[in-house]
Amino acid sequence: MREYRDRFKDHQTGPHRALLAGALSIATIREFAACVGAVFPDNELVVGDIEGIDTKAFAEDGPAQFQYANVISLDGSLGEFNTIHTNYLLRSLIAKVTDRDTARRIFFQGAHRLLVDNGRLIMAELGSPEDAEFLTEELLGTGFSSVMAYQFRGFRDRRSLDAFIGGTNPIPLPEDIELGKRSALLVAVK
Repeated sequence: MREYRDRFKDHQTGPHRALLAGALSIATIREFAACVGAVFPDNELVVGDIEGIDTKAFAEDGPAQFQYANVISLDGSLGEFNTIHTNYLLRSLIAKVTDRDTARRIFFQGAHRLLVDNGRLIMAELGSPEDAEFLTEELLGTGFSSVMAYQFRGFRDRRSLDAFIGGTNPIPLPEDIELGKRSALLVAVK
């Protein structure tokens, strides 16, 4: 993230615009605000979601602006963003009209459209290394220029999260960890 901030400092006019696609919970919004704020103190935070009434109220009174949005099909109504963040979104995409694979592809295309040049889609998702490889291929096929994937088990505490944001290596995975408990942090560059 430090490299990303340094790369943007000469090109950015105004605040860093960041979108949290799918709020999930109030804790997710707090974590989003803390992470973006640690790297970009001058920021404009937007939360896009189609559900979560308590989440909407918190976002309006809290650290982020709430926008009613179906994040499966992001359109230009939210504006452009420097970063789009997700937190375990892909497994919970509500796909009433289509299958989950199509919903994921449509989301990736929408995110790509809303990002500024050199913008990042930053996703924390459950899954195995094979899942991360599959998502990397899908993101590249959608038009992202590069994708970095980091495996982790989870952040044990706030200091671990701060260390990760500060550029240190993610917490290593034990060899005997159960498949369902793994997570991946994917950073896709437009």
